Amino acid sequence: MKRVAGLPSTPDGLLRFRTDKSATQTWTGFGSFEAGAAKRELTRDLVTCQFGLCCYCEISLREDDIQLEHFIPRSDPSVGAALEPDERNLLAACKGGSNANFAASTRLPDPSRFLPPVRSNLSCGSAKGDRPAAQFLDPRTLPARPPLVRVDLEGALLVDPEACASAGSRQTVSRRTSTTSD
Repeated sequence: MKRVAGLPSTPDGLLRFRTDKSATQTWTGFGSFEAGAAKRELTRDLVTCQFGLCCYCEISLREDDIQLEHFIPRSDPSVGAALEPDERNLLAACKGGSNANFAASTRLPDPSRFLPPVRSNLSCGSAKGDRPAAQFLDPRTLPARPPLVRVDLEGALLVDPEACASAGSRQTVSRRTSTTSD
C-alpha cells in the first residue's frame, strides 16, 4: 500500500447532487442521482487520481471489480452518515474478493484476482463494520516512503514491520487495514 492523492476538487456531478433539494442526500440517493451518471463520474475521477490502482493492494482496477470505499464507515454513529456522499471520505478500491457473486461462484471471472478460499481472504472490499476509522490506515495520509504494506507474489497483503517502525506507524493498525481477520 502506498500513498494516494485525494481528489483536487469536487466533481461536477457531486456538486449538482449537493445543491439539488429534491435529491435524497444519502449514499443511496447519490447512486441513483442522474441515473447513476454522477456516481460514475466520481468513480472515474477517483480511479484517474489513483492512476488506475486500488487504494489498498495496488491491483489495476477494472470496471467489473471496483467499488467506492468509504474510509470513515457509513455506519460510524458520529459522522458516517454526514460523510456518505463526500469525496474527501472516498477512495477507489478493488472488491478484494468480497463481491458476493464472485465469492459464491464456482467459476470466478478471473481467478488470478482472488486468493482461495475467498471467504477467509477478503481484504480491500471488506466492510469495516463497527470498527472506527482510527483503527485503519488512510492511504491519503501515508508517508510517500517507505510503503507500510506490500503485496507478495501470491497476492496477499503483508505488513512491513521495519517500514512501520521508521514511519512511526503501529503494526497492528497496518495489519488491521490489510486484512479482516484481525
